[in-house]
Amino acid sequence: MIVSSTRLTPLPATTTADGASFANPAMHGLSKAVLASDATGGAAGVVRTETLPNGVRIVIAERPGATQAKLQVGMGAGSLQDPAGKLGLAHLTEHLAFEGSPTRTATQQERARIGWGNDWNAYTDRDSVIYYGVVPTNDAKAAAALISDMYINPKYATHSVQQERAAVENEMTYYDGSLGGQVDDIATRLVFGDTPATNNVIGTRGSVDAIRTQDLRAFHDRYAVGRNTVVLVEGDPAKLPLDVIRKQFGALPAGSRVDNNGEKATAVPGTAIQVINEPDQGTVNLDVLIPISSAVLDGIKTPMKLFTTALNNMLNDKVRRTDHLSYGVSAKVLPGDDTDNPNAYMLSVQTQVAKGTEQQALTDLVRTLAGTHDGIGAKTFRTNQDSVLGQVRAMDPAEFTSSVSDQAEATFQQALIAEGAEVVPADGGDPRSQLRYDIGHATNEQFGADAAKLIDFSNLKVMAHGNLPDGGTGLAAALTAAGVDTAGLTMNPVNLDLYSGQGIPVGKDAVPPRA
Repeated sequence: MIVSSTRLTPLPATTTADGASFANPAMHGLSKAVLASDATGGAAGVVRTETLPNGVRIVIAERPGATQAKLQVGMGAGSLQDPAGKLGLAHLTEHLAFEGSPTRTATQQERARIGWGNDWNAYTDRDSVIYYGVVPTNDAKAAAALISDMYINPKYATHSVQQERAAVENEMTYYDGSLGGQVDDIATRLVFGDTPATNNVIGTRGSVDAIRTQDLRAFHDRYAVGRNTVVLVEGDPAKLPLDVIRKQFGALPAGSRVDNNGEKATAVPGTAIQVINEPDQGTVNLDVLIPISSAVLDGIKTPMKLFTTALNNMLNDKVRRTDHLSYGVSAKVLPGDDTDNPNAYMLSVQTQVAKGTEQQALTDLVRTLAGTHDGIGAKTFRTNQDSVLGQVRAMDPAEFTSSVSDQAEATFQQALIAEGAEVVPADGGDPRSQLRYDIGHATNEQFGADAAKLIDFSNLKVMAHGNLPDGGTGLAAALTAAGVDTAGLTMNPVNLDLYSGQGIPVGKDAVPPRA
């Protein structure tokens, strides 16, 4: 049995591409598991790991005096493993874990969860399926037996499969009515193409209808194996149900660990405009999307918080205050996909304008972005520099520290995407001083050099959705007016009226959806 441990100290803050801070980059699913974080109470303690002979890795967070225990199990496979024609298989597998086993009916499982407070949930990502629950300390052993049974022995009864397929399709009904969700899918495929890395986790009606019981069993049996499973146990060390966890999960076949590092989004070359015409709207939403490789991003010296703040202020000054075309503009640098090791990012600039003004607004946005290639002027730069320094000084130091729950969660998530089970390192100190130093020593000249690298219009993509009676043809002229080379430009119309959960309908020149 391999064992690793560390005593909790504050984790170093990490700044994301758009300037947000969080405790550690391994926490790719923390936002969804946060309901279970820090729910156990107790004193700060120790995070350690162990690996069973069959490859199951266990993250153990000891919190002396905790009144509750947290149990979490992850499978290192998700929608990236969905086969063509059966998208949503990983997500449906997640649903069926709550529908009984050969030794417990779904009703018995549910009654137990309710009796412990019903703080249980699950979620599916592109590279994982995760189940978790928080229970009273004295019920930890029984809960460990239940969550292991759910994970290891799902029953897949015919009526349960039909029931959960209907539940997933109800989720799609909600999704169909969410313009934002549809547009996000379209934007992702516009920029990064049609690959497993851009899979819609929930699938489509057609693909979910095609999933059979044998598909669910095959997915489970292939991926719910020792080397592909990570368990997290948190609570009072005297009452942690490690004996149950070791016995139940130690019986899994070893199998193989999934390596999703090769499934990464890569930007589609060329310039394109995606049009979503909604004639009943009085506005047009514009998204200017510029792919950025991780190699370019790694070479940027200007702190990203300073870079995006300056872009936001300049774009708002031009489009909102000077030309009165918008209520606001948002500029962010975002990961190019939802896996943990994206090899592409994108600069996303979004605004909403009145119909008929979209052409001028797009020209303004692109010209303003292009104008940063030589810097933004000494006075403007200093104004933004002072503003961001003030924001950093106002940050709560607590944002940069981590509880034992955070460290355990980070270790759990890291184990899902990498071999081994090393505890995520924890370093002391307040990183705000380094951030202040980096921002304070940035220069306008360096800003311009970095902008020239980041803002490259050769693969520019534009999304326009709203009232566009000309079908968006004026947007091509707007790009030309802004100095963008539109030779080879493709126009990709989308009619949302055709969208009904069967995949994203696109024009003949657009990227077709996976089915």
